[in-house]
Amino acid sequence: MAANGILLKKRWRAGEVSLGLFVHCTDPAFANILSYLGFDFLILDNEHQPFNQESMQNILLNIRASDTVPMVRVAENSVPLIKHALDFGAEGILVPMVRTADEACRAVAAIKYPPMGERGMGGRAVTDFYRKNKEYVETANDRTIVMLQMEHIDAVNHIEEIAQVPGVDCLFVGQVDLSASMGLAWQIEHHDVQAATQRVLDVAKTHHIAVGVGLDASPEVVLAWAERGARVMALGMDWSLMRRQAEDMLSAIRGALAAREAS
Repeated sequence: MAANGILLKKRWRAGEVSLGLFVHCTDPAFANILSYLGFDFLILDNEHQPFNQESMQNILLNIRASDTVPMVRVAENSVPLIKHALDFGAEGILVPMVRTADEACRAVAAIKYPPMGERGMGGRAVTDFYRKNKEYVETANDRTIVMLQMEHIDAVNHIEEIAQVPGVDCLFVGQVDLSASMGLAWQIEHHDVQAATQRVLDVAKTHHIAVGVGLDASPEVVLAWAERGARVMALGMDWSLMRRQAEDMLSAIRGALAAREAS
């Protein structure tokens, strides 16, 4: 079990920027390749993609063998979904559409073992299939990462209360859904959307909580968000990187061939 959430959380508390990626492809080969490239974390998107329990476990075990921290975005703030993701190998959980402090408390309780939470005393893959159950349970509350997605204006309106919930490690801003909840769908550069986003950044800083964001994979954009205070950067998705690389390669080669034929 090389990957360890404790080290990543220490980096966030020290103000360091971490770089990751959403994993949408259900073939373990994609995650295996990505986990050895130097990403700090990979997030399996079980909210929008067709992972089942078997594919999730296979992919999480592949990532756990590396130094990259495996996480899962669950489909909803649900105890069974969170439990399965953790037991199958996730070091962190990204909970979507958290709007209130009560919902944040529910998420923390599902992710943490007693006395901090209510997670069941199991853990299949993470305990080396129960050979190291006691060892894992003793360290799990320190290891597991709680990331709550701020993607609705209700969350922004309750951000002070949410940020004060014990156990929250990161507030992850979902700007597209946030804009939609404000009647400004897809207008993420709109002044009101940016003001709401900045509100999350400011409150999180006050309470020493990391802020995450999904963004375009370019140095300029990453640096701009780092200046604003974000520390957890998801640089797109596996398939978008593959598509971009394929498009760039094909365009360059077709351009070269066209230039050759014109000469």
